[in-house]
Amino acid sequence: VAGWVEAKILPLPAKKDLLPESASTSSLGRLFSAYGGVKIEVEQGGVPLRLAEGKRIKVRMSTARYNSQMRLFTAQQPSDWAGYNPGEVVVRSVELEDPEDGTLLPGFEMESPELGYLQCGAYLPQDEGLAEVCLNLPYGFEAANTVAFLVFRDHESLVRLPFTGEELRPDCCLQGLPIGEVGKIIVVAEGEEGVYFFRERTITIVENLTINITPERVSLSDIMLALEGL
Repeated sequence: VAGWVEAKILPLPAKKDLLPESASTSSLGRLFSAYGGVKIEVEQGGVPLRLAEGKRIKVRMSTARYNSQMRLFTAQQPSDWAGYNPGEVVVRSVELEDPEDGTLLPGFEMESPELGYLQCGAYLPQDEGLAEVCLNLPYGFEAANTVAFLVFRDHESLVRLPFTGEELRPDCCLQGLPIGEVGKIIVVAEGEEGVYFFRERTITIVENLTINITPERVSLSDIMLALEGL
């Protein structure tokens, strides 16, 4: 490519802002905690571009949450992440200069072989094993009008609980969740003519956990206010 290109660089939002996008911090069925990321799009004449074979783009971000377990996750949509091993893409701790006052800020640096959604994160611990969490919902709350998420308390991590579509099974189930972690089940549903339903429940993940949740009618502003507190 020669000539001018247009680059768009946007910081990735926190977990509370990712819920409306139906995003998940999961790669190959394993959850990770997000420490900071960006979305990078490069176009020329309206045509999306990609990095040439063997080329990488250096990304630096300020954050106080760097740790040695961080790795790069990439995606074209924020619900389908691919993770790189630390040996493939190294995430380094660096100090970055604040452009406003010149002070040094803690941060990290990486060289990504891809554009799109770039997220640095670390896999959630699985020391106590993994479990399945299921939800029972009342009649009328189904995949066409309802979404359910598990948002973790101690991590920048969330995952959607899919509908099973199976008879004699709870409505939503997800396996591979780390035992002992605390989080909130979030259920949002839309009825006719702009009617909304919402319910949240704090849980601790244990083996074979099934929860009964009945969403209650609320205003859209009440839902947004509740999500701000996540």
